[in-house]
Amino acid sequence: MHRIAVKREYLIGVGVVAVLFALTIGVPWLSAERGVDRAWHGLLDDIEGNDIENVAAVIDAEYADAWGLKREEVVKVVETMRRQFLTCSITRDAGRERTVSADNRRATIRAVVRVDGTGSPVAQMIVQASQQGEVRTTFEWVRRSWKPWDWTLVRIENPQAGPGVRRLQRELGSR
Repeated sequence: MHRIAVKREYLIGVGVVAVLFALTIGVPWLSAERGVDRAWHGLLDDIEGNDIENVAAVIDAEYADAWGLKREEVVKVVETMRRQFLTCSITRDAGRERTVSADNRRATIRAVVRVDGTGSPVAQMIVQASQQGEVRTTFEWVRRSWKPWDWTLVRIENPQAGPGVRRLQRELGSR
């Protein structure tokens, strides 16, 4: 009997330690800050990897930007842009700024994002403009559900990107 009690106490002790360890690791991982960071990195990774379905999934139904693009249009512009590249890589600014609202429902990430790769003349124009630009792109995010990982993109702003976006829109219109 004594051996069974020791084993039970040992197992309970190990279980408590395991739960505390899981909470220590899990709770910060579920924070709003980490959730929006994962969404932002995921969006850029999906563009880089040409996964347009995942790009579309992260863009909010109420997306609207300074160029007058709505959700479907921005997905088409991203798809058209990405189609210009044979290889594409996106570098994120290490000095990015992230702000999250007090209620953890809205977030903004500002960073210099650079595109590199090979492809058509349009791709080379995108690369050149990206490499020369020093203005941070602003990504605005919203979380509409209780899930800490459920962030969607509602707006992108970059004053220097206007001519390139209009050119991609013209390219889209010619198809």
